[in-house]
Amino acid sequence: RFERSQTVPECAVPECATILEPSLKFPRRISNGSHVLKIIIWNAEQVYDTGHVADPHVKLHLVHNKAMFGELKKTFTIRKSSSPEWNQPFVLFPPSIPSTSLVFCVYDSDRLSDDDLLAYIMVPLSSIEDACLDDACQRSARTFEFELCPSEQQVRRQGKSNIFMLRLDLKPIKLRVTLNLHPRIPLSRPRPLRSAGTSKEPLSKEPLSKEPLSK
Repeated sequence: RFERSQTVPECAVPECATILEPSLKFPRRISNGSHVLKIIIWNAEQVYDTGHVADPHVKLHLVHNKAMFGELKKTFTIRKSSSPEWNQPFVLFPPSIPSTSLVFCVYDSDRLSDDDLLAYIMVPLSSIEDACLDDACQRSARTFEFELCPSEQQVRRQGKSNIFMLRLDLKPIKLRVTLNLHPRIPLSRPRPLRSAGTSKEPLSKEPLSKEPLSK
């Protein structure tokens, strides 16, 4: 059972599409992190693409030292919805917390062209770590409601619509997620079981019984 939503401060980021394409500018690192970040993407509100209802999905990944770290995760697409509900869990393994951030991007799926980036947010894990500590300094899950920044593509479309006297109010997309961040506990290697044939106990040297068989 999760507590009421808390707001994590937003961090200024460049256009998120460049981060999602690490082969262009950023190297990609895939390795085991030192922490475990459990994520549940619940729903979003006010999801529109230039005034019409979108086909939204969410992409999320980690950025560590200006490089995409680990795998790119993605929710399924919900058709024709301005208030989509995913209720989809994910698990990421971030490295050191101070230099790592979590990126959420909301896209409008297009079948005939590239997906349109609607909004994004980049949240430092240090803020998530502080918010997940309770009064007793115990780590627990927290539910957050983020307000995502509109992408540069959406801002340009807003400018063109104003020229043609078609004003499109860019309302921030609200994304509701649950996060739980804690250190990764290494698994202890089980001790090898000794088979019965490798027992080192000496065998008994008692002579066999010479009792006569009963008639």
